[in-house]
Amino acid sequence: MRFIRQLLRFGILACCTSVELADATESLHAFATSTTGTGVMGSWAEVADTDLTGLAAADGICRARATAANLVDPDTYAAWLSDRDNDAYCRVFGLSGKKADRCGLASLPIGAGPWLRLDETPFADTIENALDANVVYSPLNVDETGNYFFTPAESFTATDRDGTFITKFDNNPDCERWSAIPAPTLGSTPALGSNLSSSGDWTFDAHGASCSTRQHLICMQKGSGAALQRHAQSGHREAFVTSADVTGDLDGLDGTDAVCQSLAAAANLHQPESFKALVASATFGLGVTDRFQYDGPWYRRDGLLFAHDKAELIGGAVTLPLNVTETGTYLDISVALTGALRDGSPSGFDCNGWAGGADARATGALVNSIAFFANSHEWLSPANVSCTITQPGDWPRKLFCLSDSDVIFHDEFVAPAASL
Repeated sequence: MRFIRQLLRFGILACCTSVELADATESLHAFATSTTGTGVMGSWAEVADTDLTGLAAADGICRARATAANLVDPDTYAAWLSDRDNDAYCRVFGLSGKKADRCGLASLPIGAGPWLRLDETPFADTIENALDANVVYSPLNVDETGNYFFTPAESFTATDRDGTFITKFDNNPDCERWSAIPAPTLGSTPALGSNLSSSGDWTFDAHGASCSTRQHLICMQKGSGAALQRHAQSGHREAFVTSADVTGDLDGLDGTDAVCQSLAAAANLHQPESFKALVASATFGLGVTDRFQYDGPWYRRDGLLFAHDKAELIGGAVTLPLNVTETGTYLDISVALTGALRDGSPSGFDCNGWAGGADARATGALVNSIAFFANSHEWLSPANVSCTITQPGDWPRKLFCLSDSDVIFHDEFVAPAASL
């Protein structure tokens, strides 16, 4: 593997083209462009005075944004973007072609990444872990200058959750290869990735858009970089999303806490009895933060900050998604039952006071998202779901669990060696 990485770094396996790859001794970075443009990549202002088209124009946009922000090695950035002939997975190695064809190599390349955002928060692990194991630490709503944004909330990707070109909305939804013609082909609908979500949503959030809409681009440094070294903080109150699925039949409000405490004890967390579920109760007139005495901050099990304080929990958006379980596993798309409105107050949909029932419903939060969509900062309540899983393919139901302790915690969690 090290030999493959060295060949990729120096462009020897770049399929006869000249490519720039980042130095494996340095951390790699990723960002979303501060500017937006249509699916006609050559029309973006950054490349309008060049003859670049298609994926080359998209890469040119990323390089121009990196150059304007005085980033190190701006020519090593490429757009996380596919077309019918090239998968984004191959392109983060500086290669062309399809993942199914091993990007033109004898074996499928691995080891690109990991990446930091431009605020130095970890974004994603190596590309294969980011795609296959959901090890996506944070949403990519940080641009090349390190500024945060919430709108627009999506980027052109045309890339499925395995890093390959996706044809969900059209047979060839790449705006005629992103495109060499003045106007996009009528009906072409490339897939989008969410800039407010982690897990597979960062590359495909089940949405598409016409080529005439204006979206961001995701820009990532190509090649292999240094392992992420202890960017996490430790010794603070912890928070997790349950590894176990739940229904809304939890034997009342105390039962929601019992689930959290049982899982915390099984995972050997500090003071497992201090954990409470982040749920509201219409029966008792309690909002999600009313039962918590202490005001945070709360950190995920990987040591990254989830939320600063109770005000942030009910303020519409949190710092990072709570997508890490008590054992340190990164979840795919799931929903945590909260019974809350966007401001944390009881919604009235709380699985009949967390006692369940065939007709019971609940509001819930998407565990991989820091907000719902642009101009809709309601991370606590975008989902309205049944309290039982009744259909194949339903989102798993979870609970958010936060410690309510007045003491700091010891650091007993060992993050993956390749990650934090």
